[in-house]
Amino acid sequence: MLINFGDELNKVDQIRKGILKEAPKIGIEEIDNVIRFKKNVTCFAGHANVGKTSVILFFMMVFAQKHKIKFLVFSSENEPYSIIRKLIEYKASKPINKISKEELDKHSTFVNNHFKFIDCEKNYDYLDLLSLCEVIYSQSGFDCLIIDPINSLRKNKNMMKFSNAYEYFYEMMTDFRIFVKKYKVGMWLIMHSVTEAFRKRYATGHEYVGHPLPLAMSDVEGGNVYGNRTDDFYTIHRLTQHEQRWIYTELHCKKIKDHDTGTKPTGFDSPLVLESIVNNVGYKLENQTTTKKSIIEQLNFPF
Repeated sequence: MLINFGDELNKVDQIRKGILKEAPKIGIEEIDNVIRFKKNVTCFAGHANVGKTSVILFFMMVFAQKHKIKFLVFSSENEPYSIIRKLIEYKASKPINKISKEELDKHSTFVNNHFKFIDCEKNYDYLDLLSLCEVIYSQSGFDCLIIDPINSLRKNKNMMKFSNAYEYFYEMMTDFRIFVKKYKVGMWLIMHSVTEAFRKRYATGHEYVGHPLPLAMSDVEGGNVYGNRTDDFYTIHRLTQHEQRWIYTELHCKKIKDHDTGTKPTGFDSPLVLESIVNNVGYKLENQTTTKKSIIEQLNFPF
């Protein structure tokens, strides 16, 4: 099947006129320059225990409230109730034991309307998962599929008979891209780092000497294939053993495929830095020293 040349030419003309529609943004420039909601394949990687899932859940809640984005979540390493609790805490900007029953009912209704969760009791390979997602999409639709972590999907034995690991992951990423384009949805892939990456440390002379370096795209399980085949690639980093910096999470943007819809890569020493709110009920920008409110509170979404 051939592309519709007229449709593609219209996109070129929109770029020429400077009217190409930007990807949905949050409304805070420092964040919008780094991350927006796009209907593409986006990878998020980080060392163990840096809070990858926490940060991603927070951005999911922001996009759900700002743009009514609906998420389908496959999270094999977290119990569904723990994710639901965290989403409710982010929406309320306070810990669960400080939330009234009335607030719980209202916030949980929002979560149920915008987040659906796949039962992870079955050991899926990526083809099984995509088949299930096609069924779910036909029944109720969704705007973005979350796979956390991608490393938890078992490998398809039949495919592995005829390919090495690189070829397998390459074909998997190709199938993900086809799925995203077919259903016009986003896909966020969360992934673990390789063990060797944790041994890479800031050198003598740097203010963080001895602490782990942020990941490179090649530092994930599966190697360069993810960086090569994804549209956007982020690494999430936190100095968990630093006496002062442990409350700050860095979002490094390593790759942006389509700059015309907004966002751009960050420099190595200039990531987006988020500060955890007390009780871990949200994040604010590091430079927002005059407020204790999370980004969600600052944006003042309707209840």
